[in-house]
Amino acid sequence: PIQTQVFQDLKAWIGRLLAIPSIEDIIYEHQQRSAPAEGRPEKDFVDSAAFREFKGSDGQPFSLPQKGPAGSPDLRLVMSLGFDGFNPFSQRETHAIVQSTALYMVVLSLPEHLRYRQEYMFLVTII
Repeated sequence: PIQTQVFQDLKAWIGRLLAIPSIEDIIYEHQQRSAPAEGRPEKDFVDSAAFREFKGSDGQPFSLPQKGPAGSPDLRLVMSLGFDGFNPFSQRETHAIVQSTALYMVVLSLPEHLRYRQEYMFLVTII
């Protein structure tokens, strides 16, 4: 290969995320919050009918925790994939144009005030 690409392990990161005290309760409460009243605006994706009616592979609403193989409720996470390009040399002028791109995932299952905090975002890689 021309260049080595380093990736963070998603399973290990999810393990670290779920080790945060009460994070599973926060996710569950956010996904189960009441739908907005008829005619009121949706403020988050969990407010949408599309999310509330989306079915999992078991045919049940994805947003509702189902019993897992061990009998405990499954934790169902919704994540988005994003990217952002930036100049790694900050604002300094250089003769060569250099750009890097960060690829990251955001846990949409978290409330908005938490989901975009660095400690809750999964940095997949920097290209």
